[in-house]
Amino acid sequence: MEQVAEGGTVVLTAEYMNGAGDLVAPTTPRVDIIDADGLELVTNATPALVSLGNYSYTYVVPEAGPVGVWRIHWTGTVEGAEAGGDDWFNVVTPGAVITNTYDLLTLDEAKRALNIPLADTAFDTELASYVTAVSQRLDDLCGPIIKRSVTAEQHDGQGIIWPDLQPVATIGAVTEYVSGTGTTLTAETLNAAGDYTLAHAGTHNSQLRRRTSWSDQPWSGPVTISYVAGRFNSTADVSPKFKQAAAKTLAWLWKGDQGGGSVTFGGADDTSLFGLGFALPNVVVELLALEARPPVIA
Repeated sequence: MEQVAEGGTVVLTAEYMNGAGDLVAPTTPRVDIIDADGLELVTNATPALVSLGNYSYTYVVPEAGPVGVWRIHWTGTVEGAEAGGDDWFNVVTPGAVITNTYDLLTLDEAKRALNIPLADTAFDTELASYVTAVSQRLDDLCGPIIKRSVTAEQHDGQGIIWPDLQPVATIGAVTEYVSGTGTTLTAETLNAAGDYTLAHAGTHNSQLRRRTSWSDQPWSGPVTISYVAGRFNSTADVSPKFKQAAAKTLAWLWKGDQGGGSVTFGGADDTSLFGLGFALPNVVVELLALEARPPVIA
């Protein structure tokens, strides 16, 4: 996910592919941009052609634009079928430090966790890499924590579809291919029948089912799906449970490298597994026990 400050310029890109995964030239590609408050600021704009199937759109964020995650919606027609998908970019206050889009802590939060004065910049570069490493490790444990988009993920259309990244927050587009021709499917709701439904959204059992007349049915062929996986829109929105888990993991790793038991970083944690080769202390594993991905059964 791209990051841009208010008043800055962001270049957004998209690929258009057919059911075989080949880049193709869509008919009438268009983009809409919706800000963090849900206001649509760009409607049916024409992106620039970069190469076959590759398009870009350059956007200047208003100086007074709301801080948070913005959405760009891509549409077009591919081989006679309507295609579409969403992508996101993060708008921040000029000068704000976010070490990585999917980081669970800001640099200031990381410093507070380690009792480092906010004005002390001596460790900023090293600390930023620690924050990213910790965030990625917790993603490994729990699945995506900060939301991210997946575009045109391919499945063979056999039985129930489990998206690769769990938990799934929302589905953007589902296209089913029969004899090489793609058809964009519509979602079933509580009040209207549709072609598919997302069951158990927001859990590690998120699954996509083919539907007809309120009933399950087999998929007719290969399927591509675009969706959003994760729990929170941005670093600022991450819940206290995940913030605390990230802070404790950061302190655990930093203490091990910088010198455990010091006045700056606190005393030894008798309940942890430090020294035994584990990256996560017990308290973090327990804190996120209900959020962790289920074990893989061979």
